[in-house]
Amino acid sequence: MKNLERHFITGLIILIPIIVTIWILWKVSIFLEGILGNLFRNYLPNFYAPGLGVFSLILIIILVGAVANNLLGKRLLKFGEGLLARIPFFNKIYLSIKGVSDAVLKKKAFNGVALIEFSPGLQTLAFITSPAQKEIQKESNEKLVSLFVPTVPNITTGFYFLIPEKDLKKLDLSVEDALKLILSLGLTANQLKEQNKNIKE
Repeated sequence: MKNLERHFITGLIILIPIIVTIWILWKVSIFLEGILGNLFRNYLPNFYAPGLGVFSLILIIILVGAVANNLLGKRLLKFGEGLLARIPFFNKIYLSIKGVSDAVLKKKAFNGVALIEFSPGLQTLAFITSPAQKEIQKESNEKLVSLFVPTVPNITTGFYFLIPEKDLKKLDLSVEDALKLILSLGLTANQLKEQNKNIKE
């Protein structure tokens, strides 16, 4: 019964971020579908097609990325972030999410990929971030390492673990390849099998 309860809680923790992400994207798509759909139906009826909201969401994301990647866009983005940073309460949420997003998507905060036991009989990939802080380390008799385990499809959310260094297996797998593997839901599992032969004990 305890194992069943543990499995239920683990499954719940994994599924909640996925469900929330899908729900948000779905709501945004419906919102855009409603606004743009009405505009097209009223003014350009021949150009309207179902799914316009999803297409618009993808297009908006690409356009924002394109603007942010040029010099003027970077300056505007920096200015906008400066304004957001001055809004009480909202600034803490925004800056926290942005910090995690930058770390995950730009892969600049990770020092390697490891294989860890997520729960009894269940293993997962984790990204090594850094050794544990001194304040934490002094409370343990073992050398601890900070790990980030992302969830899918939103890899900017996940779990933060502190585990003994001896309990993790470092993989000869790049951060980029590990992210691809996670995002593909293991569809490129053959790559992982090849890398597991080179596990660093």
